[in-house]
Amino acid sequence: MWLLLFSVFASASATAAQLTALGKQVYDLTGRELDLGWLGLAEFAPAALLVLVTGAVADRHHPPAVVAVTAQAVVSVALALYAGSEPTSASPIFALVFAFGTARAFAAPAARALPADLVGPDRLPWVVARYSGAWQAALVAGPVAGGLLYAVDVRLPYVAAAALLLASAT
Repeated sequence: MWLLLFSVFASASATAAQLTALGKQVYDLTGRELDLGWLGLAEFAPAALLVLVTGAVADRHHPPAVVAVTAQAVVSVALALYAGSEPTSASPIFALVFAFGTARAFAAPAARALPADLVGPDRLPWVVARYSGAWQAALVAGPVAGGLLYAVDVRLPYVAAAALLLASAT
């Protein structure tokens, strides 16, 4: 059970750290607040567009969460490589964030079902409370870590996100 909680914390903190760094990087590149909205849309749109597909895939195939989280890690590595190339355009970032959001859309239904799959009905409230706590803690720790790592080196939040996502998938 503790591995599930670690996985939730690692995945959510990686995503939060990466999104914090992405917002700063996009704003540094463009100087336009509107692009931060476009960034959010690029991350959210795949979940909205694929809502009818992702649940069915998660129900029929058990490993999609691991594959999808691994795909998120690959996108994080691509973001690190792009950030290290002294970018002049935010367009590739939007495309990579859309790919990240697509992978995340496929991981979410399977990840949300895991607590109920791992424990019996008598232990489910205990697990759900801790699952929620791990997720909330990650939403605090992730942006802090992402901002600190971005201040050290623009590539570090993406490398850290990739490492946390791979640890989560494992």
